[in-house]
Amino acid sequence: MAEASTLGQALKRAKPGDVISSVWINELVDTVNDLQTRLASLEDAQAQGFVAITGLLYTSPLRLGDPLEIQGQNFGWSRGTQQVRFDSADITEFRPGSSDTRLLVTVPSFSNFPDAGREVALVVSDGTYSARRSVFILPAEQPISGNLVDVLWETITPNPMAIGQPLSIGYRLRSRVDSTRTFTITTAIAPAGLQSGVEVRDEHHQLLVQKRIELGALQEKLFFVKLTDIPNTLPASGLTITTSAVSGGVTGSDSRTFTVAGSVASDPAITLSVSGFSAVDDAGDPVPNDGSYDSGATTIRLRSGAFGRMELAGTFNRVGTYTVSLTPSGVVDGWTRTLDTGAVIVIEQNDLIGGQASRMIRFNLLVSSTASTGQIEVRVQRSGATGDKHLLFQLARLP
Repeated sequence: MAEASTLGQALKRAKPGDVISSVWINELVDTVNDLQTRLASLEDAQAQGFVAITGLLYTSPLRLGDPLEIQGQNFGWSRGTQQVRFDSADITEFRPGSSDTRLLVTVPSFSNFPDAGREVALVVSDGTYSARRSVFILPAEQPISGNLVDVLWETITPNPMAIGQPLSIGYRLRSRVDSTRTFTITTAIAPAGLQSGVEVRDEHHQLLVQKRIELGALQEKLFFVKLTDIPNTLPASGLTITTSAVSGGVTGSDSRTFTVAGSVASDPAITLSVSGFSAVDDAGDPVPNDGSYDSGATTIRLRSGAFGRMELAGTFNRVGTYTVSLTPSGVVDGWTRTLDTGAVIVIEQNDLIGGQASRMIRFNLLVSSTASTGQIEVRVQRSGATGDKHLLFQLARLP
């Protein structure tokens, strides 16, 4: 529970090196002033029997329809004379646990309440005396629904898929909701006989028995769908798996086909090829001795501490929205991988010249002195398509 103007709320502690801002000082001043006000109110109430409001306890931010605990003195509960009013709205129901020193109520609803919220006058009375507080209240939170979570395919192991072996498919779950949500992961597989052997595992490959993943506001996490065995009876068309994430009305899904001969059907709308690679200094100027690209082995070699820049030529022959991703991204095994161009490419009808549109895709690499060998995969996927286009590169550190 969070509290507005109450003794129970702890101030944030400053750490060595923190900048003491005006916000922090103002919070301290407000707290001291509030303590003085409530102490004076309490002393007067106890001495004279007046009604006093000493604190309000609620989950922040306070909204219409939320529970509210009013703390204080001499509320008249034992005599049955207690009264609570929000602006002109009288409260007629009090929750169990109310007493002369606390009243448990629900914030009433108001018509035409502004989206930004407003101050509401809270008045508590014992039938003779009254106390007043101004409370800032927001409108009731509206239910969130829609395609507001992304289920993004990342990896498949082994690649290509092999008969008689378990299959692990990696996804990135990305929330576009400004609140914490718990998503339930479901899968639908064709042929249906494979459904019984499906497991959902977290980013550390630990089994999620309930198949649930919690994401904070705008957070993302990796997870894996594991099939315990790929049977010999798998049809030539492979298997199609639809992986979905659901939290109330918030949903998202990914559907694609995997085959034994290859991991994923290629999207004919995309062509992806290497345009050029160079090792560069801090100014972006080429330093040939610091790195190279071996096209035969699809291997990027980079000297310790050096920067590498890979440019890819993307060609698109269909209108649509294309997502570009690196797997893995960030810092892994001493390699820092970053996408230098946009993660989303939008191709409109007027972009197609002669039936095609070209875009450059570029990613950067930085290798540490302790880096081991690694891999990086660049994937381009068209929204709504089951296939994609991807290139896999090996990474090797030069001494």
